[in-house]
Order: sequence, then C-alpha cells, then structure tokens
Amino acid sequence: MMGCGKLLLAAGALSATAIAITVWAGQAGATTFSVDGDGLGDFVTVQEGIDAASAGDTVLVFPGTYHEHIMLSCAADGVALVSQAGPELTIVTGDSVPPYPVVRCQSVGGSTLIEGFTFRAGLSYFPGGGIQCEYSASPRIVGNIIEDCQAMSSGNYGGGIAVQGGSPVIEGNLIRRNRAMDGGGLYLFGGDTTLRSNRVEGNRAEGFGGTQSGGGIFVVDGTHLLERNLIVGNHAQALGGAMILEAEATVTLHANTLAENTSELSTGGLFVRNASVDGRGNVIANNCGSAEGAAMVITALSSRSTCTFEDNIIFGNSSTAQNGAAVLISRGRSPSFRLNVLENPTVFEVRVSESPSPDTLDFRANWWGVTDSSSVEGRVWDCCDDPGIGACVDFADWCSDPSCNGQVTSVEQPEAVMETSWGRIKNLYR
Repeated sequence: MMGCGKLLLAAGALSATAIAITVWAGQAGATTFSVDGDGLGDFVTVQEGIDAASAGDTVLVFPGTYHEHIMLSCAADGVALVSQAGPELTIVTGDSVPPYPVVRCQSVGGSTLIEGFTFRAGLSYFPGGGIQCEYSASPRIVGNIIEDCQAMSSGNYGGGIAVQGGSPVIEGNLIRRNRAMDGGGLYLFGGDTTLRSNRVEGNRAEGFGGTQSGGGIFVVDGTHLLERNLIVGNHAQALGGAMILEAEATVTLHANTLAENTSELSTGGLFVRNASVDGRGNVIANNCGSAEGAAMVITALSSRSTCTFEDNIIFGNSSTAQNGAAVLISRGRSPSFRLNVLENPTVFEVRVSESPSPDTLDFRANWWGVTDSSSVEGRVWDCCDDPGIGACVDFADWCSDPSCNGQVTSVEQPEAVMETSWGRIKNLYR
C-alpha cells in the first residue's frame, strides 16, 4: 500500500520522477512497494523494498534520510527504484562507514532504474564511493545527486560513480564534491556508457596510490558517449583536471563544457592519451594547468587512434608554466584540429618529445584570435620556430574573425543545431 500518512505532490509540482513513477506503475502486473522511514509504508528500509520487488515493479521511497547501503543484484533486474519527492528530500547516506559504496549494482540490465535520490557520504574500499556498477551492470541512473563520497583505498577510483563494463545510461545527475585516487567524479572502465546532461562539479582526484588523474571524469578503454555535460571546478593532483581519456578508449565528445578546472601537474582541461576522440561543439574555457597544455594535451596516439576536434570554442585557459601553451600535442599519430575558435592568452604549442614524429598537423581554418594572417605563425610553435620539433603545423585557410566558416554561429550537435557564439559562452558555463 502507499504510505497513507504522506502528502502527495501538488499537481503543479509534478516532476520527471513522478511522471516516471506513473509510467512504471502502469505496467501490466506491476506492483508498487512503498518505503517510509516512519513506518507508514510497506517497508521501513530501501533494501527491504528492493528485496521484495521483481522485474517491472516499482520501489517508491518517501521523503526522509535513510542510513543504509543498497544492493541491486540480478534478482532486482528490471526494478524501478524512484523517490516520491525528488533528491532534495530523499537522501540515502553511507555515513562515511567503510567499506562499501552507498549503492552497488551487479548484473542488472537497462530496464533497471535509479531516479530521484541524493546518495551521500559513501566511503568505499572498492571502486565507486557513491554508486558502483560492476559485472556489466547497465542501469539507468537519472536525476540524482551524488555528493561527498570517496573511493580512497590504494588503486581504487570513481569517487562519485564507478562503471566496470556494461552499458549504463547516466543522465541529468549532479555529481559533486566526491574524491578518489582516479576519477574524482566518475570512472568509466570498458563497456559502453552514455553520459548525458550531467553536472560534474568540485570533484578531486588525489591521495596516495593510483595516478591522481581525472578530477572530473576518467575513461579507460571501451566505447562511450559524453554529450551536453557541464564539467566545472574539478581538480586533479596529476593529469586532467576536467577529464582524462586513455588506453584505447573510443569517445564521442559532443557539446560539453569544461570550465574552471585545475591540475597540479599537467592540463586543467582535457588529457587524451592513446585514445580515439570525436570532439565537436565543446567549450573548453578558463581551465588552468601547471605545465604546457592548459586546455588540452593530446599524446601517445597509436596507429589505431583517431582524434578529430572540430567546431569547438577554446578560450581563456592559462598555465603557470612560463610560456605555457593552451594546447600541447606530443608523440604518436597526428590529430585533426579544424574549424575551432582558439582565443587564448598564450600560444598554441606543438612539441614532439620522441619519435616517431607525427605527420604535418592539420590546424586549418581555425580562428586564432588575430586579424592579421602574419601573426598566426607567432601563435604556433612548429618546425620553423624550433629546430628541435620534428612536426610542422598547417594553419592555412586561417579565419579572419570568429564567425568564419560558420563554425561559431552554427555548431552541429548530436540531436539538434544549437547557436554557438561569444554571447552564448556566458550561458554555457556558470
């Protein structure tokens, strides 16, 4: 039965969570089990509700703070775990009691839903301080807040969420103030994850053990879609304040904003190492690193790696290193870097530290922030500037203003065309 002592949401305040509840409860033969910490529902704990449910059922959790660790195993495959009043009022806390994450998902499929909760204060000795997806778990994780969680034993990762294989959809979540050795906000290992419309904010990759990289997101191997995420204010003790993509990962990176992230060792923005990236329509702004490549480092691309960056806006990034560049490309195969807006206080640098040297780098048709074509070369370190650099940069067909070729006013997005302009930047990250 429904918790008879609880008030339902007013009609004008129906949220996406409430709509989802209606859809799930309306399935033929489905049962809705209510959870209320005050004893007015079918069960007092969230885990009791999950244990009673089966595929197609809904576990509806009423407002309150629940002090427990939750497990969704294969017996809970197809169960919808949803809150009645949304994440601000429905909190599940691990109370910083090790060794497990707040939520563990094992071997559940895409019909399993987790929606409308705050998961807080997990302290895990395993991957994932807030939510752990393992054994190819592929749930839909929608509209939650994952905050103040840690995965801190040596070599563990994913302070907020850790994914190990599977094809989860992680959409519309706020992932903030989490901490891990690697992947302060999220760690994606293998599989095929969709990461869409999330805000990843104020997470940190630091500690003893691991690489202390990927303050916001760390991606290793697998094939992943990252689109329309805001990744802001994260920090890495080593590499990639916003994000690191490596180990032959294949990543579609569309319409994301990486802003105001920092790193103590390398780039504050995006670090790509031996990965394939289709990067389009992103804004990389006001990140800060301690070495060359404040906005982006692309390194060690193998013969199997394909990196294309087009229709991106990169501006305002800075480095504490003397003459630190906004973009650093070193070693391995060359990326393609065209039709971008490159407006930065420092130069763009190409450095090859070991053979084999890349081919001529394709940096054609970009806007470099200058109106005089003769000054473009001064913003690029190529083989003409430094005899020790084996690569040359082709920046022909340069743009004389930030709207040439239409890349600024009409940026292709995965599902629509969104206006991109200097005025839009202020709305994209804040």
